[in-house]
Amino acid sequence: MNIQQNVVEENTISPRLYIAPLDGLRFFAFLAVLSTSPMRYLGRISYGLYVFHFVFIGYSVGRVTKMLGHPIAPANSAGDYWLMWLTALTLTVVAASISYFAFEKWIAQFKRRYEAVEGRRP
Repeated sequence: MNIQQNVVEENTISPRLYIAPLDGLRFFAFLAVLSTSPMRYLGRISYGLYVFHFVFIGYSVGRVTKMLGHPIAPANSAGDYWLMWLTALTLTVVAASISYFAFEKWIAQFKRRYEAVEGRRP
C-alpha cells in the first residue's frame, strides 16, 4: 500500500495507517491478551510500577553485582543480565502491590467523598 493512498487531506493521515498492524484477528488476539487477569492486575497497580521501578532497577544492579562479585555485562553473560531484571521486576511488582492495597485503594475511596457534584458550588 502506497503512503499516497493513505493521505486524505494535506497533513492528515488516514486512521487506517495507524491501525494497520492490528487488523483482523491480530486485533482481537491483542485485546484478548490485554483482558487477561495478570494484565488487568498490572493495570491496577500501574502507578506503583511507575513510581518504584527506577528505585528497584538501581537496587538490583547493585545487589546482583555484589552477589556475583563482578559487574553485570549483558554481552559477556546474558544470565546475569536476566537475573538483574528478574530481581528488579519481582521487587517492583511486590512494592507496587503493597502500595496499592495499603495506600492507593484506601485513598481512592475518599475521592468519591470530595468529587464535584453538579449543582454544588465549590
